[in-house]
Amino acid sequence: MNRLPKGIAGVLGSLVVVAVAAGVSYGAAALIGGLPSERVVDSQDANPQPRITAGICVESIAFDADGKVSKADIQEASNAVPVIQSTFAEVSATNPYWDSAIGKAPLVVDAGCPSLPLPATSGLAWAGDVPAGGRGVQTVARPSRYPLFLYILPSAVDIEVLLGSPIAREAIQEMKCLDPKATGACTDRSVRCEECTTVEVTRAIYLTQDEVATSSPMLHDLIESGFGLR
Repeated sequence: MNRLPKGIAGVLGSLVVVAVAAGVSYGAAALIGGLPSERVVDSQDANPQPRITAGICVESIAFDADGKVSKADIQEASNAVPVIQSTFAEVSATNPYWDSAIGKAPLVVDAGCPSLPLPATSGLAWAGDVPAGGRGVQTVARPSRYPLFLYILPSAVDIEVLLGSPIAREAIQEMKCLDPKATGACTDRSVRCEECTTVEVTRAIYLTQDEVATSSPMLHDLIESGFGLR
């Protein structure tokens, strides 16, 4: 299993910016720079649909005896959806940056995410706070429909094992190559991403089962942070 380095949470927070490229806004995003050993995939979503401006997917994660990450019973994610919906509504109603950043977009919270956590990707190497190479590095030609993935793990210890830090609760989930010359070359599978600019287009937040059982401050704060509103 690959882990994010310790101290990632603060550094990731400092990278959050609003990026608008090729006429498409991706919301909270981090400009990362070129990535070596990179490949382009169509999407982590098997059935990509239009991007949901205020969308969260929820997935419960399990570890097997060997520490391999997998999706748990979808019912666990479904059970958490009402609390997450309520907290999301609270964020939209109280956050002072919501209207300017998100606007009047309807709130969507769905059980089931298109992919597993990126830090669990086999062969993916991390440098500092971002993916930096290895055979697991990839970008998406088209981001999945949810700008925020919410992963539920059994305990804080499990989150620490996955992210490599006792304080990390966020990580990059999807990246996209942006072509500064707007030639379309960065979506070509033969073009390596160091020739372009890599931007974070999808973020993931990590919570425990207890933290999504009720509308906890941790859940509220991470939803705000996940949408770049803190």
